[in-house]
Amino acid sequence: MLFFFLNNKGVAKPIGCPVGSYSAAEGLQAEYQCLNCTGGEFCNSTGKTTTSGPCEPGYFCPQGSTSPREVVCSVGHYCLQGTFHPYQCPKGTYSNGTGLTDNTNCTPCREGWYCDDTGLTEPKAECDPGFYCPTGQNRSNPYQCPAGMHCPRGSPSSKSCPAGTFVDYPQASQCHSCPAGYYCVPELVTPGEN
Repeated sequence: MLFFFLNNKGVAKPIGCPVGSYSAAEGLQAEYQCLNCTGGEFCNSTGKTTTSGPCEPGYFCPQGSTSPREVVCSVGHYCLQGTFHPYQCPKGTYSNGTGLTDNTNCTPCREGWYCDDTGLTEPKAECDPGFYCPTGQNRSNPYQCPAGMHCPRGSPSSKSCPAGTFVDYPQASQCHSCPAGYYCVPELVTPGEN
């Protein structure tokens, strides 16, 4: 859109709204009357009456953007087409790369670890002792270790007790040695020879 600036001789000189702005209104008198390009959109030339189009996936466009690739999407985030503010990777995922175009590009939290917040750039921590964490968990204690099994800190799955040891209750982080004079299977202690 053109606006008119009157120079000191009173001659009207049409000037287009600058790059990064637009206006569909007529008869503007000054540059400040032009509108900043809408967030999520870009305005790449002067004299625009509408925006040039949406920002590309993997990028975001703040107000006044001049390129469809104004700012690359940051770590822990993803940017759909036409993004104004980057979206945070959801709980159970993280991202340490830039330019993600969809939430499916976020990395599922690795096994034995959990990701309990949005926008993480790495897993939060290992899962609690007595619990196990398959891939993509958003809590430190999603699955309780069953009786007869043990789950040390950071377990991706429950583990059987080795021969000569046992545990007869759930949520165990370690196995116990079989008492003298008893025979032990993972969840049972019976009289006999060990």
